[in-house]
Amino acid sequence: MSAPEPSLPPPPRSRARWFWRLLFVHAWLAAAFLFFSLIVSGVLLVMMGSDPDLATEQRVFAFIGGALILAGCLYLVFKTRPRQTP
Repeated sequence: MSAPEPSLPPPPRSRARWFWRLLFVHAWLAAAFLFFSLIVSGVLLVMMGSDPDLATEQRVFAFIGGALILAGCLYLVFKTRPRQTP
């Protein structure tokens, strides 16, 4: 009778890299879509600020709201850029 062969443990199961890459791409696409939507809403409000059919208060609030949204988008763009070291 021979000694039983030592069985090797099964190799570690690697997670599917494609799943995480696809998830990463989906997250970037969702972020880009939401950022683009935010910019479009800001531009739309700024354009509504010049609409002569609206009351003066509505035009002022639309322009201020659009300007604040666009300023927030500009702030987010500058915060995502890497710092330049001298």
